[in-house]
Amino acid sequence: MGLVGGALVVLAVIIFVIAGIRTSIEARDMFTKLCAAGLTAFVGIQALVNIGGITRALPMTGITLPFVSHGGFSLITSFAMLGMLMAFSHRNAYDARAVARIEREPEPSIDFGGSPMSTAMPANNVDVASVSDRGLSEKRPLNEDSFLADADRGIFVVADGVGGADAGEVASQTAVDVLNDAFRTKITDGEDVEDLMELAIQRANSSIHQMASENPRFSMMATTVVALHLDGHRATIGHVGDSRLYRLSPDGNLHRETEDHSIVEEEVRAGRMTPEQAANHPSKNVISRALGAEATVEADMKVIEVEDGSAFLLCTDGITRHLGDNELRELLTEWPNTERSVRGNEGALLSARR
Repeated sequence: MGLVGGALVVLAVIIFVIAGIRTSIEARDMFTKLCAAGLTAFVGIQALVNIGGITRALPMTGITLPFVSHGGFSLITSFAMLGMLMAFSHRNAYDARAVARIEREPEPSIDFGGSPMSTAMPANNVDVASVSDRGLSEKRPLNEDSFLADADRGIFVVADGVGGADAGEVASQTAVDVLNDAFRTKITDGEDVEDLMELAIQRANSSIHQMASENPRFSMMATTVVALHLDGHRATIGHVGDSRLYRLSPDGNLHRETEDHSIVEEEVRAGRMTPEQAANHPSKNVISRALGAEATVEADMKVIEVEDGSAFLLCTDGITRHLGDNELRELLTEWPNTERSVRGNEGALLSARR
């Protein structure tokens, strides 16, 4: 190979290892970090042992022999591992662009969430109506719900905060703020909306958890979130907690597109509890997943194709505790008179019809 060729090989290995370490550090989840670190270590050691074996600098023992290339299979394996590292690196690059997009300064002209309101507006073939009410119960003197409805950008969010005092409102507003910033500009062709929304939800979780950790006043705060992005006939949905998203198809059928992250709902899905038992269970309002409760959170994501004439309903559990599926269907059918049906019930409701 010669001295020059050997030096080039060593340089290539060093560059590869540095790139692999960087990929591992920049990965957003622990699985990717471990995979990138493991692949980098294996390929790096394999290259080092091969070079050492050729130059006779390393003895071939039971430890080093497994790393030595033997035929085409080992070569194919090495290329497969390199391909996986490149995929991880590409994902990191996209995440970096998404984070930069989320961190853009918010525009002060946009007004959303935090107060009782109702709107109906056509934009980009999407009509929107929304209402939020703290309800009649004196146990909840403040409205801790927040929402975002922007038909121009096709982004709709409902968040239900908890934590007492004004902590719940801070948590829900933070979730809405982060998603609002993530979708500040319209989505470009080829941009992964599902990945962008998931990253924004995770970033909101980190922000809320950090505030709760650093400020005793907010120590118990958390929030649910359900988000919808509409782009033509494609709907991207993400949620954490027990706030729900329903879809009313043009034929009048109501579809629930989210599954509650709550103790009783998980028992029902596991077959250990019936829906009737869950409806009257003392823990029916206890959620198993929320933004800010833990340092990390798993958001449920999905992308569906929708028809013209479809309607969407994003709502908190304060709505679904009092209104059944038939009443929700009627509510969407009565469009846009949602406010009359919801006033007096604790919760937030946002409807969008394309």
